[in-house]
Amino acid sequence: MARMKSKATEIMEAITAKREELQRITEEKKAAAGDAMQLVAVKKREQRAKAELAALEEAHKAATYTPEPPTDKAELMAGLEKYRAEWQGRVDKINADIAEADAEADRIEKEMQEATAAADTKTMVEFANRLEEIKAAKVHMMEMQNRAKAMPIYPAGAAAEEWQEICQRLMPEWKNRIAEMRVFAAAYTAAADAFLEMERLIQDVRRELQSIEGGYYDSVFTKGESSKGMTIDEKYARVIANVVDGNPLLPGRVI
Repeated sequence: MARMKSKATEIMEAITAKREELQRITEEKKAAAGDAMQLVAVKKREQRAKAELAALEEAHKAATYTPEPPTDKAELMAGLEKYRAEWQGRVDKINADIAEADAEADRIEKEMQEATAAADTKTMVEFANRLEEIKAAKVHMMEMQNRAKAMPIYPAGAAAEEWQEICQRLMPEWKNRIAEMRVFAAAYTAAADAFLEMERLIQDVRRELQSIEGGYYDSVFTKGESSKGMTIDEKYARVIANVVDGNPLLPGRVI
């Protein structure tokens, strides 16, 4: 990232210098108004400078480009959370009823011990009957708990409906990603073509100048340079083609 910022700074400095050059050329145009030959030469320089400025501005845009963070999975799946919450709510309600029944049963058993110690047969019978009621109710609660847990969390068609909503929501963002890639790919292609065209021009001029004196000129433009960072890894071409165009070996993978 630091290197990218440094490169962006370098490009911005070049943009500033190029704008200043264009300002000077504008002044030269005014001065050359009465000289047709000189005016043509100045206009050619102006045209090149404008093209170079446009290229630098595109390069600066690429150097400072930061894609928007993608929507995270949890956010996309949030639409189904209401169904899980409803399912969990039913299970939790039954679990709470079971826990309440267990707590009441524990309390009654303790009170039965006290009634036994006091030889309070009437109270013991009442407690015994209540314990039987709780046990019977708990059997039904356990059955309800099993049925509640076995119920599908999501109703039929909920996932497909959610998918359609996600598609609608993400489509603008997806289109923007594609547009960005195409814009930068076109800019890269134009920059690469301009680079190769300049290389051919320099080689042609170099050969002609060398032929005049029969000499050989050492490398100047490429000295100390590396192609690293100038080309796009071809893996992107394969992967992106698989994403957008599909892979016959992986049917059903195109989104």
